[in-house]
Amino acid sequence: MDLIFVGFLNFARYHLLESLLGGWEKDVRVFYSGNLEFDDLIARDDKRIAKSSWTAYLAYVSFICFIAGGVVGFSNYKEFIKGNSKMIQKSISVRNQIKTQSPGQKDHVPKMPPTPPNPPPPKPS
Repeated sequence: MDLIFVGFLNFARYHLLESLLGGWEKDVRVFYSGNLEFDDLIARDDKRIAKSSWTAYLAYVSFICFIAGGVVGFSNYKEFIKGNSKMIQKSISVRNQIKTQSPGQKDHVPKMPPTPPNPPPPKPS
């Protein structure tokens, strides 16, 4: 999940910055043409930036998923180290099944026929 949210965050950040920069460039052109005051230029930029605070939530959700994944992984690791009885019983039953199989079943990979040895090199005359 964490990787998915990081991907969404990168996607959203790219398009957000593209939008902010495009708006800023447009307003600066209007400012240099003399049709916009400096205070209005800054006010428009502040308004655009205020609308972009939602991307921080994606970053927080991604971080929370990362921490939750670590907690879940660590708790299962502790069970694995302790020796979960269900895991041990399953392992023992799999071993017993392998022992009870006939020798032909155990070797499911076909064996290659033996190759004859290479002939000796010819003796120099």
